[in-house]
Parts: sequence; structure tokens; C-alpha cells
Amino acid sequence: MEFTHVTPAHTRWNDCLQLYLRTFPADERWGKSELELLFSRPDYSFFMLSEDDNFIGFIEIWKMDGFLFLEHLAIMDKWRNQGIGSKMIRQVISNAHYPIVLEAEKPVDELSTRRIEFYKRLGFKPLDVNYVQPPYYPDKHSISMLLLCNEQPDSALIDNFVNQIRQKVYNVG
Repeated sequence: MEFTHVTPAHTRWNDCLQLYLRTFPADERWGKSELELLFSRPDYSFFMLSEDDNFIGFIEIWKMDGFLFLEHLAIMDKWRNQGIGSKMIRQVISNAHYPIVLEAEKPVDELSTRRIEFYKRLGFKPLDVNYVQPPYYPDKHSISMLLLCNEQPDSALIDNFVNQIRQKVYNVG
């Protein structure tokens, strides 16, 4: 499997974009034009995963001050439940020199519970913070979520994570 840094000029960008739009509800993602604007940011990266020219999925990573934030991860349906998502995250962990932070929906149904368990198996733990994902747009909703990390930071560092995510990703002061 191969990670490729992708921009909207990449030949497989449309595959990435369609998976992104199909996988995440409108309240939990950017629109196409706003997503494409992120590529001009030096702290933002979008990586595609492929194998033998088969598009498998993608992961979005923000380089913050002192940690990495994984905004979205998606795998094509036909490649799911084969350990590929785990491999993607393990590779990010092995290359990271910082704690890794991500958001996940609270466990309210079978799918969200399975997602939390997936992250826990990879060493992530929910942080002790009342976290609300800011809305991506003024007409969208904020969402109460869990913030997870592969390390156990103190409360001051957790506050730093939240503040940076709110400012850099969601443009909220």
C-alpha cells in the first residue's frame, strides 16, 4: 500500500472527493470549494491510499503546534474490514513525532461504538474534556463529540489541543 500526498490537481482527486462527500454528513465536513482552499495551507495535508493503482481511501492530517490532528479518514466500501484503516493509522503513528488527536462521534449506536473501539484498539483514549466540534458553516450544527489521543496529556495540554483545533481547523477564536 502506498500513501500519496494529493492536491486537487491529482488525477485521483475526484475519487478522494467523492468518497469524502459520500462518507461524511454535511454537518461534519467542508464543501468542495472550501475543502480545496485548505490545500494552500502549509499545516494541512491530504493523503490518498492506493495499491496497484486501486484507490483505497484517504486521511486528512493537520500539523499543529505540538500534535497532529486527524480530521477525516475514509476507506472505500470494498476495502473495509480488512485492517486497512488500522494500517493507515499505525503508519501515521509510526511516522509522527507528536501526540495524535482525533474527533469521534459519541458512542450512541452500534456504528459509533464500533468506531470508538477501533480507535481504542489502536491506543487512543477519550480525553477528559467536554468537547463540541464547532460548525463547519454558520448554517450547520455544532456536534458534541469525543476527543481522543494516543497519549495521556494533562489538562493544560488538552486545553491547548482544543484551542488549536478550534482556531486552525474551524476558524473559531
